[in-house]
Amino acid sequence: EVFVQALANYAVHATKEGARLSDIELTTEDEQTTLIKLGTGKHIDIDINETFVSAFERQAAKTPDCMAVADGNSHLTYAELSQRSNLLAHQIIDAGVQPDGFVCVLLDRVKEFPLSVIAIMKAGGAYVPMDTEYPAERLQYILEDSQATVLITSHDLLEEKQAQGMDLPEGMQAILIDDVDFSEMTGPINLATPDGLAYMIYTSGSTGKPKGAILHHAGLRSYCASMADVLSLTRSDRISLHRPFTFDAHIQDLFPPLTVGASVHIIPETIRRDMEGIKIFVHENGITGGSYTTSLGALLLEGTPLPLRYMTLTGEKMAGLVCGDVQLFNGYGPTECTDLISIFRLEKGIVYDNIPIGRPMANSWCFITDQYGHLLPCGMAGELCFASVQVGRGYWQLPEQTAKVFADCPFIEKDAWGRKVCMYRTGDLCRWNEQGELEYLGRIDNQVKLRGFRIELGEIESRMMKYDGIKQAVATVHDEQL
Repeated sequence: EVFVQALANYAVHATKEGARLSDIELTTEDEQTTLIKLGTGKHIDIDINETFVSAFERQAAKTPDCMAVADGNSHLTYAELSQRSNLLAHQIIDAGVQPDGFVCVLLDRVKEFPLSVIAIMKAGGAYVPMDTEYPAERLQYILEDSQATVLITSHDLLEEKQAQGMDLPEGMQAILIDDVDFSEMTGPINLATPDGLAYMIYTSGSTGKPKGAILHHAGLRSYCASMADVLSLTRSDRISLHRPFTFDAHIQDLFPPLTVGASVHIIPETIRRDMEGIKIFVHENGITGGSYTTSLGALLLEGTPLPLRYMTLTGEKMAGLVCGDVQLFNGYGPTECTDLISIFRLEKGIVYDNIPIGRPMANSWCFITDQYGHLLPCGMAGELCFASVQVGRGYWQLPEQTAKVFADCPFIEKDAWGRKVCMYRTGDLCRWNEQGELEYLGRIDNQVKLRGFRIELGEIESRMMKYDGIKQAVATVHDEQL
């Protein structure tokens, strides 16, 4: 039915004199209005002049003695995290960091990481996380490409990485976190602004050199409000932080909880890949929620029940999971757009053929378009485009690559606060299902041509998943056979 209607719309446009293929749309104006409404996330009223830092400071004033962040050795209260980040922020400024300047952070999975991140934001800078397991060559590239003027690290890590060949670029200053005297007192400071940069995360670099995706405070603040709403976060929650700091997925477990008074518990590196170790950690710390990769989360749900209220699974296509006592969420989001851009709440006991990636985050829009940027009808596969204050600024020092996927939104001119809406082309193949939820089908570049026919492998995989007994499916072409 959808295909027939699309052909009818195509025929109307194609008969117009001088019509070009790129101008022909498969939807009418009325259908486009409906599709835009369908792709509109709920509105959450937030102060657009506020940042995560100001939201955190407000919470710290309410619950100064409550635990804020903890690692395997000790913890910081909200008051301690606020006071110590103020002191470190002043040192960062004294080291020469300018507004929107990048500060690299090379630390283990310790409470000093969120402390450093908040301090960098208070100083008006943007943090760049670096993985301690990265080879020296990769770390050197990030130090030089980011043009950061300050590196926050520890004595041991700096000596270790320098012995492996990492050198501080000329003019870069290292602040050794274990040398900072946090017993000193200093005045409050907050130079973070909504339009200012919050962080930059480098992509995996599987092809070519890694790209630095840069994100701003307005998007982070909106995301925090949206996730706190979706997950019903309260000050009684105890959230586990399992994801690597160099992946944007850590943002979900770090920032939103600290705006509502919850505590963040960093899972030590020694047990991050240990199923039993993680389960013991969850029990011993009374963890109520957290995010994990889809495959890891599935393994954690096996066996002895966990005392979790919720679990968010991201990073991989979800299939074959049934929601039980632990509320499951299927999340989706590219690094370029402040972590998650859509999320789906699984209904308990329901078996899904293809678990959707859900609805757009609050204060956001999702669109399915063809290769020319035209909206496609429900049920038709196309590129998922995301428009929101969560959309980042682009790629650091890569204007041509930025222009390819970042643009002004052609469907929404301004958001609720009168700001111009930016849109990001994800490169992912999705569609709206009959329930008005987004379904992920695969990468657009997963398209193949077989015996003259263009085939979307994602759609083949989705159809395979509809057969009973099949939990996962992968389609590929080998020797001219699908």
